[in-house]
Order: sequence, then structure tokens, then C-alpha cells
Amino acid sequence: MIRKIFMVDAFAAGPFTGAPTSVVFLKDPVEKKKMAALAARTGCQETIFILPTTESFVLRFFTEIQEVPLSIHSCLAGAHLIYELGLYPPTRPLNFHTQEGEVTAQLEESAKNIALTITTQLLTKLDQARLEQFRDLAGLTPKSVAWAALTPHKLVILCLEKPELIKSAEINLGELAKAQALGLALTAPAANADCDYYLRSFLPAMGINEEHVSGSLHRSLAPHWSRLLQKKRLVCRQLSRLGGLVTLDVTDPNHLTYYGLAKTFLKGNLLSDDFKD
Repeated sequence: MIRKIFMVDAFAAGPFTGAPTSVVFLKDPVEKKKMAALAARTGCQETIFILPTTESFVLRFFTEIQEVPLSIHSCLAGAHLIYELGLYPPTRPLNFHTQEGEVTAQLEESAKNIALTITTQLLTKLDQARLEQFRDLAGLTPKSVAWAALTPHKLVILCLEKPELIKSAEINLGELAKAQALGLALTAPAANADCDYYLRSFLPAMGINEEHVSGSLHRSLAPHWSRLLQKKRLVCRQLSRLGGLVTLDVTDPNHLTYYGLAKTFLKGNLLSDDFKD
């Protein structure tokens, strides 16, 4: 039997927006090198491989150059397809096993949004030397940065004083790829009432110059914005080339729920012998 490959726009804010994600369903486990080789050819920033088990699904995520422990937008794309293809009852939540723990997915009653729930992570303060280093990589002045922080995965976050600065920022991607960090994210309070904060994220060391839509980063960032804005429900607009919209509920100090739309835009056949039954 020939395996199918799908492409899905996750956290889409309209047609052909969001994060294009390749999705492959597996019948049996496949060697890591074979999954990595396929991910390098799909043309998407990330590819998700889904292996069904008795009561759950095991997920593996790959960028074009490496495996990553978790990709939230890929989880959304995978959940969307599982429900769309009728592989699981729409009234039952999905349990995903990832290298970073459990993710629960649930199709909402409207049959449009999918909710993903996962544990939150804490930010830590960025030291002055690294603040100056990453501020320079983004071409920012000292007065333009309101606060800076570091995620548990060593991704640097700079919050900018003015929303317009995040749109115009130009990142030295070559130097960022060599820096001792997972990447750099820029955030700022929103200028319009349709969302609460903006975000751009750059991960050249992972083969992703700029993320179309960030996912896992919100595990640390959303609780921080929740405290700053005194709001439980937040909306983030990703200011990437494709753009995307992520709605988040900081349900309690330890859990975060994402809400987003996904749209399948391509289905094809995998002709490689490595992915045939």
C-alpha cells in the first residue's frame, strides 16, 4: 500500500496563511534517518509523522535539518487530519505522545477550531551581556527593548516598546545561527484591537530563518503576557510573511490551551519504498 502525504495550513488566518505543515501517517515505526530524509524534501518548515497506538498517537517532528521534540502547529495539523479523515470519533479528545510530554487535542463543537492543551513553562531573566548581544543582532537600540527573557530551551525573547519596531526589525541571521541560543523572538503589545500581542521568531540554527507561526514558544510567553495584561484569554498575531493567528487560554498556572484553525491544501502519494507497507 502506498502511503499518503498531506500538507496542512495550521493556525491559518485566511486562505494560504498560517504554517504549512507536511503530515505523514505511519503504520509501523520508521527509522529516524528515513523520516529526516523525507522531511528534508517536503519543502515545509516542519514535517510530522503520526503513529497510531491502541488509545493514542505517537508523534515525531522534523525540520529540514533536524528532529525537534515538539511542534505545536504540527500537532494542530495532525489533529485536524485525524478528525477530517474520520480516524477518530470527533467527540473524543486525542492523546498525543511527544518527546516533551503529553498534548491533548479536542475538536470544538463548532467543528472548526481545535483546542490543544499542554503544560506551561517558565521564563527566566536574560543577563545584560546577552541582552546587548541579541539586541545588536536585531539592530535595536537600548531604549527600544522593554524587557528580555529566556525560555527553558534557550530561545531569547525581546519585548519591544513600540509595535512598529517588530515589523521593521532586520535580523542578522548569520550571526544568530552562531549564537549560543535556540533562536530569537521579538514580541510587542498589539497596536490594534483584533489581538493582544505580536510575535516574530527566528531559528536559523534549526534551518528556519523565520517561523511562519510559532507554537511551543507560547508555553512561556503567553503566561507572561497574561500577567502583564491581566487577561486569561489572549490572541497573538504572527507578523511573518504568511501570517497566522493563535488564540490562547492560560487556564491555570500550569496549563495552556491553544485554539486554531487548520486547512488541508494538498494530498499526494509517497512513492519511496521506505514508506510503503
